Amino acid sequence: MSPVHLNWRCESREQVNRAAPVRMLCPVLVGREPELASLEAILAEVVTKRGRVALLGGEAGIGKSRVLDAFLSRARASGARTLLGHCSQAEDRRPFGPFIDLLRGVRDLPPIMRTESDLAIADPDARYRALRSFGSVFGDLAKREPLVVAIDDLHWADEATLDLFAYLARALRERQVLLVGAYRTDELNRLHPLRGALAALAQARLADSVILRPLTLTDTREMVRTTLGLATSAPKDLAAALHERCEGNPFFVEELLKALAETGNLVWRDGTWQYVGRPADMVVPASVRDIVQQRLDLLANETRVALRVAAVIGISFDFPLLQRLTAATDHELTNALRAAVAAQLVEEVSEGTDRFRFRHALTRETVLADLLGRERRELHREVAAALEARPGPEIEPEELAYHFDEAGEREPAFRYHVLASAHADKLFAFSNARKHLERAVELASTDIDLAGLQLRFSRAALLAGDARGSLRAAEDAKGRYEKRGDPRGIALALCEISDADWYLGQADEARRVAEESVRVLESLGTPCELGDAYRRMAQLALFDDDARTDWAERTIEAARRCGQPATEVVGLICLGGALGRQGRAEAFEHLHAALRLALELDTPDLVFRARLFLIDVDVRQGASPIARRAVYEEMVDYAKKHAFSTDQLLTLEVEEAIALGDFDEALRLAGQITPDSVYGADSQLRVALIHVARSGPEKASEVDALRRRLLNAPMLWRTFATTTAQVFLLADQPREALAHAELAKEHLRAGSQRFALDVAVICAIESARRLGDDAALESWIALALKAGVAVETLVRRARRAYAGAEHARREGDLGRALALSAASVEALDHSQWPFIETVARLRHADLLLERDDQDDRALAGAELARVVAFWRRAGAPWYLGRLRDWARERRLRMPPAPTPAVRSTRALTPREREVAALVTEGLTNQQIAERLVIGERTVESHVERIMDKLSRHSRAEIAAWMSAAARR
Repeated sequence: MSPVHLNWRCESREQVNRAAPVRMLCPVLVGREPELASLEAILAEVVTKRGRVALLGGEAGIGKSRVLDAFLSRARASGARTLLGHCSQAEDRRPFGPFIDLLRGVRDLPPIMRTESDLAIADPDARYRALRSFGSVFGDLAKREPLVVAIDDLHWADEATLDLFAYLARALRERQVLLVGAYRTDELNRLHPLRGALAALAQARLADSVILRPLTLTDTREMVRTTLGLATSAPKDLAAALHERCEGNPFFVEELLKALAETGNLVWRDGTWQYVGRPADMVVPASVRDIVQQRLDLLANETRVALRVAAVIGISFDFPLLQRLTAATDHELTNALRAAVAAQLVEEVSEGTDRFRFRHALTRETVLADLLGRERRELHREVAAALEARPGPEIEPEELAYHFDEAGEREPAFRYHVLASAHADKLFAFSNARKHLERAVELASTDIDLAGLQLRFSRAALLAGDARGSLRAAEDAKGRYEKRGDPRGIALALCEISDADWYLGQADEARRVAEESVRVLESLGTPCELGDAYRRMAQLALFDDDARTDWAERTIEAARRCGQPATEVVGLICLGGALGRQGRAEAFEHLHAALRLALELDTPDLVFRARLFLIDVDVRQGASPIARRAVYEEMVDYAKKHAFSTDQLLTLEVEEAIALGDFDEALRLAGQITPDSVYGADSQLRVALIHVARSGPEKASEVDALRRRLLNAPMLWRTFATTTAQVFLLADQPREALAHAELAKEHLRAGSQRFALDVAVICAIESARRLGDDAALESWIALALKAGVAVETLVRRARRAYAGAEHARREGDLGRALALSAASVEALDHSQWPFIETVARLRHADLLLERDDQDDRALAGAELARVVAFWRRAGAPWYLGRLRDWARERRLRMPPAPTPAVRSTRALTPREREVAALVTEGLTNQQIAERLVIGERTVESHVERIMDKLSRHSRAEIAAWMSAAARR
């Protein structure tokens, strides 16, 4: 078979000398115009002062870094300022690494941002301060010109970097900033931390994804042509063979072309390139490692040695460190790196930095695989020694831990893993802290206090969401302390066990263990450690029905005596919460004191908890749903500003989304909650209601397992378990609903005042009525009307009115029944229990139809219309079918589905309609925030959601649409 001729002219024979590498780098970016156009379109929106996020993804070798470079070049040409940072595998141990690096060359930075050490201050809220500092810096830079902040290889980012990326996505939405994250899609396994971060950004509509697909056959053919410099198209057979074996991966195409040339299968002959085999017989090496290894073998020994040392240092490396480790002269190492660059194995990060990086992680992996284990260990030892000997006060514990660990040096590896965990903990990088401590436990020698180390791991694991790992470590530590006969250590281990048990929903066990820790510590007379033990008891007591205050008072006393302000805040919150449950006005005094102290400490977790219980007490004092929602929005606004999120906050957001009829948002939020926690069971029960409303009664089967989990949880969730009754009532299974509500009787007779019990009572009354079970109905009515309740919340008022209406109806007093049913509807209007509000409205409509006076049918139709509007907004087709049947049976007209334009308006929540109206008046976000007494960030979120719901793209379009709607 005749050879394939590739008409590419070389300037000289030296270009193909086997002693020198052949460059096979495609000089242009092929097949990526659609992706670049998408990125440019996103940047164009940024120029209109609307911050955006772009997520650029693709498999290894697909060309995301080259696309990113090309886009940044275009962005600079358009007048934007660009900053580029790179993550590496080492960054998993260096919080905020890529952001710190990209800011090193920026001259006009405030002092706090100039060095990494400035971020690692011992402030208990250092991480949140760091987030705000970065946000402020980028926001200031964007005041002068549009700014593009790009992070490459985001899949290697540490927890702190991911948190900062998500924070900036929210914090810079009103700035001319485009945040770009490039990552490998094939790195994201099911448990990869980036997977959840990307999903959260996308589902919150904060980011646009641009996914790089494999090149088409046409693209591959063009890539071969431009790489080889051909004037005409590349031969179809050769391009097809390359495409088949490389599967449209540009890096693989380049690497294979280069390997073919260097192994003699692609040769320069007679003034042209010729493939001397048959394209159909082309054999692609089993992996890219094989291709790279063939090229490595052609390099001079000095270059291979330099690359081996560089690969041990990491994906990126600097010239001085590499020179020290290789003992090469400037000239020798420069020539070696020049050869590696020419061989397309490494590249300069940027001119003048003396820093290089492997062109692809697979290249580094190939180089490492060429080393014997003994060689790797020795090189890691040398790298660690060189890093440790660097002049200056700064050390890099994460890097040193990695290299000493790889070197097999247990003692220094242990020491630096412990230091790295402390460093990560200061920055609230709890997952990193957990990983370092886990490894430290494995490396600990016999003379190390392993029990104490396990307690540190237990705490880090719990903060990282690994409650079961936390529990195992604490129990192991307890066993070690018991063998030593160390009662203090046993008590401290019991404290950690109690926290883990509580998080997992084992309330009784958590209380028993916490009480035991208090007994031990009291016998030892250690007041400061007792403060923390009392704090646990106070928190547990807060979820009991007896509203004890003694543990909270002890906590406050011990905290003040020992100078523990954070513990004092918790004590004040628990005291205020307990007094609020008793209906006492002084609850506000203690909660406001807790909030002031928490704000002074600038600790978002404590600020969140103080505000949460202020809301709780407000509701107990009968605050309206609108007032409650305003305070709730302020609380969430503060948390978002500080990049703070917990399962508890997410659960509240799920509840709020359901109340507003935004079921999709509720499902998105619920997916972020730790599944095996008490909050996971709580949110999943709420989600079960959504599934039934949308898909029908078969979804109610999910409830039983959730109920069993909640019955083992603290009292708050035990009583919440009674709300499974509403899921069965919604599924039109009143008998099952009545059975599930039965548990509420025990709590009510014991004097419990939990909101959830009132919901269960209404469900039970309605279920008994539908079943015609007079005995059950009488029993539940009597229980609902029972006097002696200290706190009269709106939902409790609704319970009494609903029961009173049924009692009056049974007594034949229809007028009183109607008045009371109207009162129950009023109390539940815009509440957190939309299905219970639906039950009340439909019952009121039934009573109106029964009286059948003039206009009663119209009033009943109005109640139906309110109900149908909510469930249409929620997207609940199954339950809407049930409502249609209900209306047909009563000969009421089912409200017609609105036109698309009207549907868009009704899709807005009441608060969103307020915001949209003020946008129409021309008010800024700040002015709207002041008018509605909510946070500016909350206004931003509302405007974003309004644009999405109305399919509008600017404030002007919102105003135009609202004006048109007003004329209709």
